[in-house]
Amino acid sequence: MRNIFRISFTGLYIFLVFITLASGQTKFQKFRLKPGTIICYGDNKVNRIYIPPLKSLLLGTGEGAAKTADIIVSYRGFSSEAKNAFEYAVSIWETLIVSDIPIYMKANWISMSEGELGSCTPNSFYLGIYVNGMIANAYYPVPLAEKLLKEEITGENEPDLSADFNRSANWYYGTNGATPDDKYDLVSVVLHEIGHGLGFVGTMGITGTDQGTYGFANGLTITFDHYLENNKGKMLTDTNIFDVPSNALFKVLTGNLLYFDGPVERNNNTDLRARLYAPDEFNPGSSVYHLDEDTYSGANENILMTPFISKGEAMHHPGPITMGMVQDWGWIHTWIDHEPITDLESATPGVVVSAIVTSDTIYHPDSVYMVWSYDKFSTCDTTFMAPTGVENEFTDSIPVDTDDLTVSYYLAAIDYFGRTYTSPSGAPGNYYQFYAGPDTIKPVIEHFPTEFLLVNEDTLKIEATVADNIGIDSVYVAYFVNTEKEDPVRLLNDSLNDYSTELIFSAGTLVAGDSVRYQIVAVDSSQNANSATFPEDGEYITVNVEDIKLPQN
Repeated sequence: MRNIFRISFTGLYIFLVFITLASGQTKFQKFRLKPGTIICYGDNKVNRIYIPPLKSLLLGTGEGAAKTADIIVSYRGFSSEAKNAFEYAVSIWETLIVSDIPIYMKANWISMSEGELGSCTPNSFYLGIYVNGMIANAYYPVPLAEKLLKEEITGENEPDLSADFNRSANWYYGTNGATPDDKYDLVSVVLHEIGHGLGFVGTMGITGTDQGTYGFANGLTITFDHYLENNKGKMLTDTNIFDVPSNALFKVLTGNLLYFDGPVERNNNTDLRARLYAPDEFNPGSSVYHLDEDTYSGANENILMTPFISKGEAMHHPGPITMGMVQDWGWIHTWIDHEPITDLESATPGVVVSAIVTSDTIYHPDSVYMVWSYDKFSTCDTTFMAPTGVENEFTDSIPVDTDDLTVSYYLAAIDYFGRTYTSPSGAPGNYYQFYAGPDTIKPVIEHFPTEFLLVNEDTLKIEATVADNIGIDSVYVAYFVNTEKEDPVRLLNDSLNDYSTELIFSAGTLVAGDSVRYQIVAVDSSQNANSATFPEDGEYITVNVEDIKLPQN
């Protein structure tokens, strides 16, 4: 099988996910990465303000707006009045983000340290290269990854977000914004914590007494980190500027001049960068991943995501700056859905490449383009793709004039905010590739054999994943019952590269001590009809028929 999607990262930890590149199907293995806990603190100040759910922002339209996401909360220990306030906060976020995939959240009503009001974190993260993320080498929180994939990853039995709230705090449970001077507004704190769970989180920290650092064990970071800059506009994740760890990084994280710079955030903030909380003493629970407490204070509409909440404050909307940041991470996204070109057996005047481009916002139809190369982008050509007349579909062709030619390519589109999206993510470092010329490549078979059959079973199910650079013509199983050769049985194509069949035996055919020996054979659809077997050496897998043993002490 020839890989048609090249990944350029060296030493990348592929234990997170694996991808079936030939078919475009992505499969996930369960994996968790945990950043430090981010805490929302209550101070003893009083700030009597009420910021209602706003009526108009880029995506959300506030109270009474159509619900565009579904956040499902599992409560532990909450009173009915606390639940009511919580659900009201949830209903606000449900009009501010867009996702077809439910977001499952676990909320615990527990005792926390004095001054702590709550915390929330995503339960897992997925690498951008696998979830069509703008930043291929950054991790995306699971609810955002699911939105980008347009599919459920973890399921309802594994929460996407986990949150704790301090049952001992002096709470106001109302939803009208009339928070008394001696209470903390629960709606505001829930809104704040869900904001962290949706992506206001990262890996920046310090080590020792004067070294700034970031990243998980593999050196990669969370999406938020890639928008961080110092006062001179230098990105903190640019290793050409900041070593990891380094004192220079430490000075930025503790220098009161730390900024978030994103195109949607600037659009919502009169073209200014958002200033982040970076006090001279680093606090792992509040530094970096909050807006600056002094810059956004008093009656400022952006104060929800500052690190401290005062008594009397009722902030029932994240504010335009936070919403711009949320949308920069990916809650406003553009998709380029493309089925990669498979290998060809001969040259052709033009290989047609097509894609469906959709977006949460406006994208420019005349900005959808393709870049291709015959020498892995030492030189390349760029052409704009033309609409086909089918809604959101674009097409172009790549000339393939000679045999024995390898073609590399990727697709791109630009949205309303000037952001460039590529397929695959991370292009041109990552790209699609196909070969034109005589095919001599055999199919690749992946199969996990059954260890044994019980004597009372009459069915042996055989499943395999089979892929090829040209395509599969047929997959079948050749088998023996003991020494008797049976007629081959064809495996059916269940979906994409998955094949299966069942060997069914008449009642009483198999007895203890018998065996079924088989091998899987796959033939591709090339002119050469290349074939492969599993096991590769042409041997047979043996499945013994076992008696049912009596219970033992």
